[in-house]
Amino acid sequence: MNEHFLRLFDYDQMASRLILTALRDQPPAGEPDRKLTLMMHLLQANHNWLLRVNGRSSDQSDLWPKPEWGAMESLLETNGDGWKTFLTAETDFFRPITYQNQSGATYTNVLADLLAHIINHGTHHRAQIGIYLKESGLEHIPITDYIAYLRLKGPSGGA
Repeated sequence: MNEHFLRLFDYDQMASRLILTALRDQPPAGEPDRKLTLMMHLLQANHNWLLRVNGRSSDQSDLWPKPEWGAMESLLETNGDGWKTFLTAETDFFRPITYQNQSGATYTNVLADLLAHIINHGTHHRAQIGIYLKESGLEHIPITDYIAYLRLKGPSGGA
């Protein structure tokens, strides 16, 4: 199961990098730019989940921080490295994870379900950003489909 989740998180990293590059190439259209706000949120939420699955609190993190290029690029790399380390070492993807959300409510979910949520959350917001990029005049939106990632990686689809 490690390989499955390593592949999904490698995909997530690649797709976010493509969108971040497209955002950098597309000048902001007004303040605040909702594309950048969504990207910063996506990366911060991903980081919050990384903290939670490692037994650390995320309650001091703002889920909607002001977007800054340096922070987005740093989070992208930190998240990618952190997930790779975590997923490589993980031995029980069906263990319960107890965590608190940003409002302080406590929940328990199976790790595999949390990982699926994290990937789906990223896909959702990248799709929103793609629409906004198109609306602001970008002709060719990066292809961030999972199947395109697998085709790029070759027959094994390995990370």
